[in-house]
Amino acid sequence: MRVAVLATDGTPASLHAAARAFRLMAPPHVVHLATVTPELDDTGAGGIEGPVITPEELEDERAEAERAAEAALAAVGALVPEGTRVERHGRRGGLRHRSRSAIVITPVVM
Repeated sequence: MRVAVLATDGTPASLHAAARAFRLMAPPHVVHLATVTPELDDTGAGGIEGPVITPEELEDERAEAERAAEAALAAVGALVPEGTRVERHGRRGGLRHRSRSAIVITPVVM
């Protein structure tokens, strides 16, 4: 079974790369879509002047990050060849990793 994992941030370059990948590879049976949303600082730290962000502002930032992730997944999902099963994992239909550090993905061919 041919399986493809596509990670995207929704930028035009990532969408172009996904479209090109689908043209170059044999049609996969399954595609796993992934995106990364930033981990937001919810400590409210600020100092003597008070917090640098209110809880409402933090929630707005989280909601915007989720909307951007959903849009990125939808854009790549529209490029998946017809007849290919799309697997979405995790919260709100996409595989997401929240991190402040770089993520390294190493492909292994067997």
